[in-house]
Amino acid sequence: MSEPVKFYAFKEREASKKVKLSSIPKKNQLHILMRSWFSLPSLLLCSCSFVMSGAGFMDSLYPFGIAWFAALSFLDKKRSPLLFVAALAGYLWFVPELFPVYASVLFAVYSCFLFYPALGSKPRYYLPSTVFTSVVVIRGLFLVFGGISDRLLVIILFESILSAGFSLVLYRASEVWQLINSMEKPTRGDVLCILVFACGLLLGLRGMAVYSVSPANIVMCLIILSAALLGGIGGGAAVGAVLGVIPSLAAMVSPAAIGMYAFSGFAAGLFQKFRRPGIIFGYLLGNIVLSLYLLNSTLLISSAVETLFAAAMFLAIPKGIYFRLSEMVKGDASLQGESSRCRGEEYALRRLNEVGKHLGELRNSMAQLYKESEPKSEKNISSILDHISAKICADCSLRDVCWKSDFSATYRDLMRIFALAEANDGITVKDLPKEFRRKCCHYKEMTAAVNCLCELYRKNDYWQQQIIGSRSLSLHQLDHTIGLLHNLVYNIGSQRSLKDMIGGKLCGELRKSGLRVDTVFVESMDPGELVLRLKTRHCAGERRCGKEIADALSRLSGKSYSVSECRCGKDKKEPCFCWFLVGNGVSLDVSSVQLTKEGSAVCSDTNSSLLLADAKEALMISDGMGSGSKARKESEFTVSLVKKVLECGFGRDYAAGLVRYMMLMDREDDVYATVDLCIVDRIRREAEFVKIGAGASYLCTPGKGLKIIGGESVTSETSLLKPPKVAREELHKGDIIILASDGIAEAAEKGSAEDWLIPLMEENCREEPKIIGERIANKAVLVGGGRVKDDITVTVAKVV
Repeated sequence: MSEPVKFYAFKEREASKKVKLSSIPKKNQLHILMRSWFSLPSLLLCSCSFVMSGAGFMDSLYPFGIAWFAALSFLDKKRSPLLFVAALAGYLWFVPELFPVYASVLFAVYSCFLFYPALGSKPRYYLPSTVFTSVVVIRGLFLVFGGISDRLLVIILFESILSAGFSLVLYRASEVWQLINSMEKPTRGDVLCILVFACGLLLGLRGMAVYSVSPANIVMCLIILSAALLGGIGGGAAVGAVLGVIPSLAAMVSPAAIGMYAFSGFAAGLFQKFRRPGIIFGYLLGNIVLSLYLLNSTLLISSAVETLFAAAMFLAIPKGIYFRLSEMVKGDASLQGESSRCRGEEYALRRLNEVGKHLGELRNSMAQLYKESEPKSEKNISSILDHISAKICADCSLRDVCWKSDFSATYRDLMRIFALAEANDGITVKDLPKEFRRKCCHYKEMTAAVNCLCELYRKNDYWQQQIIGSRSLSLHQLDHTIGLLHNLVYNIGSQRSLKDMIGGKLCGELRKSGLRVDTVFVESMDPGELVLRLKTRHCAGERRCGKEIADALSRLSGKSYSVSECRCGKDKKEPCFCWFLVGNGVSLDVSSVQLTKEGSAVCSDTNSSLLLADAKEALMISDGMGSGSKARKESEFTVSLVKKVLECGFGRDYAAGLVRYMMLMDREDDVYATVDLCIVDRIRREAEFVKIGAGASYLCTPGKGLKIIGGESVTSETSLLKPPKVAREELHKGDIIILASDGIAEAAEKGSAEDWLIPLMEENCREEPKIIGERIANKAVLVGGGRVKDDITVTVAKVV
C-alpha cells in the first residue's frame, strides 16, 4: 500500500510547484521582452527595417521593406511588433503618398504570421507564398477602388514577385549573419544573399542626405576601398562598376556613375601595394579626375566630403574583419582549395593512423603465432634415434642390449659419430671408432644411414632457418612499416604553419637577394632538417642557391639554418634540391677511390653515399666475393637493395636483415657480397657502423689517433643467422671516417693494415678527403709489392 501514497505525495508537490511557478513568469517574461526590444541588435534591425522601406526601383516599386519585415518576423516573432512599427515609419517617411497601401500590406503579413504560424516539414515555402498573396490582394483592392490601369497592373505583379523572392533571399541573409558570428564559412549562395541585402540598404540610403552628403555614397565608397584592398585592380574596378548601377536602379536616370566608380576603384587598386593609405590616395585621385568632367562644383565638394568620411571608416576597420572578408571573397577559389587541401590532409592523417594501428595488431598476432610454432631441435634428435633403432637394429640379436641395458653408451657413440659426420661432411667405415665396430655387427649399414641422415638433417636445418628468417623478416618489415607510417603522420601534421610560411614568403626573400626563383616547394621537413625543391632561372649548377636560401630561411623562421648539400639543375628547366640542417648540425665531405685488381677488367667492389631523412647520411661499400663481372653484379645488387630500403624510410636493422636473408637463399655458385655500412646522424653527431661480412673500418680523430672498428667474416651460412655487428661512435668536427674493402686489409704480405695506416693518417689527417683516399690506395699498392692483389675501394668522409 506504500506505492499509492508515494505516488500521490509526489503529484502534490509537483502541482504545488506548478502553481508557484505560474505566478512569477508574467513579470519575468515582460522584463525579458523589454530587454530584447531595446537591445543593440534590435535597434540595428529596426534601423535596417526603416532604411529598407525606402529602397525602391524606378521610383515605383518598394518591395524591400515588405520582404525584410516578413523575413525577420518569420525568423523572430518576439521582435515583430517593434519591426512592424519601424517599417511603418519608414514607408511614412519615404513614400507618404503610398503609406496606406504599404501599411495594409504589412498588417496583412503580420496577421498571417501571428494567427497562422508555419506548419509542415518545409516552412520556408510558407514565407514567399504569404508575402506574394498579401501584396497581390491588398494592392488589388486598392486598385479596384482607385481605378484600374495597365501600368498599375504590371507594377502590382512585379512588386508582388519581387517581394516574395526578396523575402526568401533576405531570410537566408539573416541566417548567414549568425553563421559569420560562429565563424562558419558561408557558401557562394550565402554571399549572394548578403549582397542583395546590402543593395537594399544602399537603395534606401539614397533617399537620405545631409547638406548634399549622402550616406549611401559614403558606404559605396567604403565598399570600393575594401574591394581594392582585398582584390586589387580587378576587384576595385569590378565592384565600382556594379555599385555604379545602383543610382540608375533607384530612379530612371542614365547610369553615368558607373564610369566614375569603376575608374576610382581601378585607381585605388593600383596603389594596393601601399596598403590602406595608398588605396585612399588612389581613390581620391581617380574620383577627382573624373568629377571634374561628370559633376558640377557644388557636388564636387560633397563628393570629397563623402570620400573623407569613407576613408576614416576604412582606416578604423580592424584587420581581423578584412581577413574574414577575404575568406568569404576568395572562398570558392584559393581559400576553398586550401580548406579542401586541409581536409585531404586530415583524412590522410586519419587513414595513416588507422593503418598503423591495424598493422600493429597484425604484427602482434603474427609474433604470437610464430612463437607457438617454433621448430624444436629435440624432436630432430629423437626422430634420428628412432629411425636407427627401427630400421637398422630391428632384426639384430643385440638390440635389447644396445638400446636398453647399455643405452647411454650407445647414445654417446652415435652422437660422436654424428659429430664426426657433420664436421667432415660425411664419414667412412674407417672413421668409426674401433670399439663401436667391434661391438656393432651392422656398422656398414650404420655408416650409410648416418651419412644419409646427416644430409637430411642439414637440408631440414637449412629450410627451418629459411622459415625462421622469412618470419623474422616479415616481422621486421611490419615493425619498420609502422614506424614509417608514424614518421609520415608527423611530417604531414607537424609545423604546417611553418611550411606554408616558407612556401609563401621565401620566393620574395630570395628575389630581394638577387636570386631569381620561380617556385619553392617544401619537399620534407623534420625536426633537424629541411629539404626544398626550387626552380631558378640562372642557377645552372653554380651552387649559389644554398647559402642565400639558408640566410633567407634564418630571417623568416628565426632559426639557424646551415647548408648540408645542394644538387643544382643543369639548366633552368631542372629543379634544384637543397638540404638544410637546423642548429649546430654537421656535414660530411665524402670522396671515394677505386683500383681494379691486376688481370681483371671490372672492379668487383661497389660504393655509394646517399642522404636520408631525419638529417642522416649513409656511406656503404659492398665487396663481391671473387672478381670479375659476376662479383660486380652481386655487389651492385646488394648496394642497390640497401639504398632502396633506406630511401623508403626503413631502418638499418631491416636493411641488414634483408641482405642476410637474401644471402641465405639458394644463390648460384654460392657467390655473396659483403656490406660495410656507416650511417651518420648529423644532428646528434653519431655514426653507426654495420658489418655483414665486411672488414674493419677506421675513425681518425686529429690529435687522438686512429680507432679501429672491427669487422666480421662470413665463413658459412650459419654465421649469417647471427645478428649484424653494429658499433656506435661519437663524432666531432674534423673527424675522418674510412671505409675500406678487403684490398686494403690484405695488401701487406706481413703484418696488418694498421701498421702502415696509422702513421699515414697521422701525417695526412689535415688533408682533403680526396687526397687522403688517393694516398691510402697508393700506399696499399706499395706495401703489396707494387701490385694490386685485390680490388681496392676506399671511401673517406670528413666531418665539417
